Amino acid sequence: QGRPEKVDLLMRDICRADIPTLQPDLTAANFGKLDPEASRADLALGLVTMILQSVGCQAAFAARGIPIQDIVLTGALTLLRQSEEMFAFMGEMFGLRFRIPARAEFATALGSVPAAVTPNVCSQQHTSPETP
Repeated sequence: QGRPEKVDLLMRDICRADIPTLQPDLTAANFGKLDPEASRADLALGLVTMILQSVGCQAAFAARGIPIQDIVLTGALTLLRQSEEMFAFMGEMFGLRFRIPARAEFATALGSVPAAVTPNVCSQQHTSPETP
């Protein structure tokens, strides 16, 4: 419901001409244009945008130099309604595919299931300092 132009400085705010590789709605600075009349919804959207962009940028930068095209996103942030659109936008920008699998919010719990159903799986992989 919020409006990003009320809190974020966008490329269209600082560039008079279009730059082919930088879309006008791209964030130039999170909270870089904080309007005193910004609503709570504007501030909330600004915060969500900053968090999702930080996650996307960190993932894209970590993938540089590695021949991968797909980045799988997990966790509760994937449930935010802005996630799909934001990561699609960032995927275009970085030439990656951000994927959000079904039940992404449960990825850690689902990943631990094999350890729960296989007795002693953790103790088989790790030895204690007392073990010779």
